[in-house]
Amino acid sequence: MMKWNLKKLTKHTVLLVASVTLVACGSSDEETPIVTPSSAVIDTAVVTTSHANDVTEVGEQVSLNLEFNKALLQNRTLTVHWLIADSEVSFHEERFDVEKGATTLKLQLDTVNPESERYDTQNQVLMSVTLGNNEAVFSNEFELWGAPPAAKLFNSNGFKWYTEQQASKLVDEQLFQVIGTDFTPWPLPADPTWHEDPYDNNTWLLYYHSLGWLYGMDYAYEQTGDAEILERIEFYILDYLNDVPRDGSNNYMAWNDHAVAWRFETLTYLYQKYFRKRWHGEQWQTIESQFLDHADELVELLHDDRYYAHNHSMYHALSLYNFSFALPRLNHEFGYRHEAETRINELFDEMVNNKTGVSVEQSTSYHFIAMELFVDANQFTYTMTGEPMAELADNLAMMADFAAHFIYRNGNASAMGDSNYDRAIWLERLQRIIENGAIASSYTTHLSTAGESGTPLLANYVAADDGYVIQRPGYDYARNEIFTFTDFGKKLFSHGHHDAGNVIATDHGAPLLIDSGGPYLYNSPKRAHFRSAYAHNTLIVDEQATFANDASVLGAACIDEMCYSLGLIDEASYQHWRLVVTQRDGDTPRWSVIDIATSKTDELHAYKLVYHFPDDADVVPETDSAQCQTITLATTQAYCMQVAGSTALTVTKWQGVDDATYTQGWVQPGFGKRIPAPVLEFTGTGQQLLAVTELRTVAEAHQPMATVQTVNAAAMTYTIELGRYTMTLNDLASPAPTVHVTTNN
Repeated sequence: MMKWNLKKLTKHTVLLVASVTLVACGSSDEETPIVTPSSAVIDTAVVTTSHANDVTEVGEQVSLNLEFNKALLQNRTLTVHWLIADSEVSFHEERFDVEKGATTLKLQLDTVNPESERYDTQNQVLMSVTLGNNEAVFSNEFELWGAPPAAKLFNSNGFKWYTEQQASKLVDEQLFQVIGTDFTPWPLPADPTWHEDPYDNNTWLLYYHSLGWLYGMDYAYEQTGDAEILERIEFYILDYLNDVPRDGSNNYMAWNDHAVAWRFETLTYLYQKYFRKRWHGEQWQTIESQFLDHADELVELLHDDRYYAHNHSMYHALSLYNFSFALPRLNHEFGYRHEAETRINELFDEMVNNKTGVSVEQSTSYHFIAMELFVDANQFTYTMTGEPMAELADNLAMMADFAAHFIYRNGNASAMGDSNYDRAIWLERLQRIIENGAIASSYTTHLSTAGESGTPLLANYVAADDGYVIQRPGYDYARNEIFTFTDFGKKLFSHGHHDAGNVIATDHGAPLLIDSGGPYLYNSPKRAHFRSAYAHNTLIVDEQATFANDASVLGAACIDEMCYSLGLIDEASYQHWRLVVTQRDGDTPRWSVIDIATSKTDELHAYKLVYHFPDDADVVPETDSAQCQTITLATTQAYCMQVAGSTALTVTKWQGVDDATYTQGWVQPGFGKRIPAPVLEFTGTGQQLLAVTELRTVAEAHQPMATVQTVNAAAMTYTIELGRYTMTLNDLASPAPTVHVTTNN
């Protein structure tokens, strides 16, 4: 007779005891020893656990102890099968050699996931054991909850350190480096206080408190097997959890929302990979409580209105979702997965305008981050459950189409919002997202194949709800690319800037009117400049560095070789209409910007037209605003900017100025970096302003500037002569003005 008892000795070690008495088939009153164990019969098996409902998790170990009624007379093979209870189909099998003479056998068995392609499983399972050719004995049923291996868990941060270089820096040199910044690598203390702040910077602190750098030590341990490295990883984790409690007197970034999400990813990964079998008893009870503090903090953040439509909320949700699979029993008790799934699905709608495919975070960089997060969320869900979270094919296709139009042919793009200036990375990044997400975007195909296949870009791409107009007059991939982006978007949100009316211009991929980028550093006073209207090609009224209201697109179209966009900036004390016209004559570009600003108070206003140029451009100003202000690019191509206004305009050039009175003339090529770049400002005073800005090559600067004639002052109807084209702006004062274009022979 055989009895099995499956008992939990600790939270993470299941003990399966099997007392085996081998009897001859058909015996009744007494046990009869037999010559060989091949005819042995095991009568019964009983399985119990210390968990309610007889539950265990994949990743926990099973101890199997076997006793035989007498020493085996020869070497035998023992087979253990794990079976799905309903079907008794084996999902895992292990064989063990039992040596001649054995009377007992003790085995440590790792539980395995019943299904290879999903981890959201709760299966009733049982085990069977056979010795040699004997009949199998079955245990009673118990519930086995799936959990993924650490390598399949979500990793949005730690991968940065999971490299040979970072492993060496952390282990050999004992230096911590915030990757992607200019912070000098910092000596990592053997016993941190977790209040360290060597650079007085919240970005450095974010990565420090994320503990993502422990992935570098993980890499080193994998390569060397040095137990001291694993002990060091464990020390840092336990020291942090003990010294930085949720309600403690911590550094202000320790429980920052993003730090919590990233840190919980790290803790979940390392727990699943190394410490599930190592932490038990009272120690685990303490750690479990600290893990639950992180989970509960993330649940609160999911309901925090500050993170509406924000990428941080996606990180919160994915970190919690990730944890729910690694510790399914806690998920079952507290419902973390449902909380995370609900929020992720909400964010699919919140983070992007589903009519246009444009990220609501008003940033080049964060539009791409949104695409990556959407792809990652769906792929991670598929890895865990065998199904995607949502059907996002159409959403991702629209997001990719917008990105394809927004970037330049050479892979660069305007540094809208919090984005680095002059980074020719965007086409490659878009291609990678397209491939990873299996996204259908014929426009991206067009760019990737240099126009040989796919759908040609639209000459006039308008995302009116977002306020964005992207134009390429006379577009053909074989022609010189003349590009204009005009931002009549919503007021600052998330990673956006105060950039209403901002206009960007490039000639064959060479930036001419540029965006300064940002944020520089998130907790630096300098961030205010990069976010302000002063850092953009805008009209500033009365030194108002911010915009309180949404701007709006009133119209945009392309006719032959000309495109225009018209928008309105409507603030408390003034209204500002901006018309941006882009023409091409062959490969020669011409930009005309018409600004009409009126006071709501009949008072005089100080007007300032601001234009930013590339950092390597040579800008030579003239006193007369209508004369040629020469801009020579690094390509040696020279352009003229001329500004004529209804009031006298003073010309000022700024480059790399930052003092107690003024900051102007900077761009951000990388996080925490800034370099000087030339800016021209045209300032004047009046109740109203009507200004014409011309930007064209020096060779074309002798041609007449655009002229504006008032047709009806009350209705604000104007005629604009642009050489080959005449435009009429009808009833600007009305809610729905119209634009009429005539081609001149």
